[in-house]
Amino acid sequence: MGVKLAQLVTSEIRNLSTLTRKRVVLDGSYVIISALKKIRPNGQMFVNRWGEPLAPVHVIFYKTLRLLEEGIRPIYVFDGIPPIEKRCNDQRIQLHMQQLWKAYERAKEVQDGETIRNLFQSTALTYRKAILDAVELLKAMGAPAIIAPSEGEAQGAALVKENRADFLFTPDYDALIFGCPTIIRRIDFDQHQIEVIVLENVLKTLDLNLSQLIDLAILIGTDFNKGVPRIGPRRGLALIKKYEALEQIPTLSSIEDLLEIRQLFQTPPIISFDPHVRPPNVEMVQRLLLEKGFNARRALKARNRLVNAYYSHRTAQQHLT
Repeated sequence: MGVKLAQLVTSEIRNLSTLTRKRVVLDGSYVIISALKKIRPNGQMFVNRWGEPLAPVHVIFYKTLRLLEEGIRPIYVFDGIPPIEKRCNDQRIQLHMQQLWKAYERAKEVQDGETIRNLFQSTALTYRKAILDAVELLKAMGAPAIIAPSEGEAQGAALVKENRADFLFTPDYDALIFGCPTIIRRIDFDQHQIEVIVLENVLKTLDLNLSQLIDLAILIGTDFNKGVPRIGPRRGLALIKKYEALEQIPTLSSIEDLLEIRQLFQTPPIISFDPHVRPPNVEMVQRLLLEKGFNARRALKARNRLVNAYYSHRTAQQHLT
């Protein structure tokens, strides 16, 4: 869902060349979810003969390839286990996921296609399999990829703040609340443009500091709380600017777990990660592409494009490592 700050946040349009020789973190979970929504002309999801999802791997491969061809260094972060506030459930969800995965591994070992197809009716299992497949392919392509301990956007924001990356690409505004300095909301290869949000400019325009922006987000609702009824972005901004902090708003009922929610944005769970681009493992890439539904001719063509993209921008990539 994300925090609804669109009415308040202004962005700027830059030329795509801004990203040449830049390290761009991508919200891999968003890419996966978008890909899983794609269906074939017959109305079915793009899967292999076992019912395993193929669309996410195809989308990840070609998106990464296009970025490399533009001289951009892609880094992927995927969501890990969400905080309990976001799950809004007990540990039964996680236990159910573990049971599904074990059942899938058993069925795959004995090549029980019918059971596998039935298991992949589960959106949760399909999502997890897509992430693991994407990480495997990205590493073969030489692109850094990790599963974050919690929120992928928090991990990506940390990489930019630590100067281990230059931008975070995500359509959500949550990255601002995690303190990400520079965000790309949109990349248009056809128009050769990108849409960029700069946190410093947002804070200056709204006349807020980051702590107040976090309070504003909590006031109108985030993935971790529902927000206060009948308070939207503009009214929320007026209240924060007048009273400076949530606790100071006299007519506001206390927000449950306020300190914990603030903590999730101020010091979210992240891991130390120093991303470095690597030369692609072309044999592994071709093998994985064949496994993921590419025919031999298409896999060879895709592999050659990857090699050309990497070595044509080799100077740029070496500049970044």
